[in-house]
Amino acid sequence: MTSGIDVMKRRIGSIKQAIHDKEPWKAAATEWAEEIVVPYAKGIAPVDTGEFRDSIESEVTDDQVRIFSDAEHAIWIEDGTTKAHAQPTIRPAVAKNRPKLSALVRKRYRERLQQ
Repeated sequence: MTSGIDVMKRRIGSIKQAIHDKEPWKAAATEWAEEIVVPYAKGIAPVDTGEFRDSIESEVTDDQVRIFSDAEHAIWIEDGTTKAHAQPTIRPAVAKNRPKLSALVRKRYRERLQQ
């Protein structure tokens, strides 16, 4: 017969394994970046030639998410210059959608624990 303590020990063991498993984090972060933040940033990006907007991308590693543009003039659009006002795009996209990342991470780890 299984005691309540045995059940609790198994549950704690499952939680410890889930915490060390990076896949739920990476899945949540990838979904957040590719399906939420990048489209949002592209939607608010200023468009002249479209090069800046089209160059907004994401990269997810085991412990971080990068949302970036590799367009040469991205920094000048984001921060402005002495002659052109700033048109922040990536930072506001991340800030506005940050709570959604936490929710997705919680959801993915819950799913992992239910396996």
